Amino acid sequence: MEERIHITGFSQGGYMSWRFICKYSDVLASAGPLAYGAVRYNLAREACDL
Repeated sequence: MEERIHITGFSQGGYMSWRFICKYSDVLASAGPLAYGAVRYNLAREACDL
């Protein structure tokens, strides 16, 4: 059976979820960071290959 990994987080957990998404996107089935305010505007572009 194939394993499916889902991740979510709220506030600081949303931040860590986003970081996990960027680093381990190849193993995730779904993700949903909530109420996450970027520390820096370009964090997503710097952390992920978007």
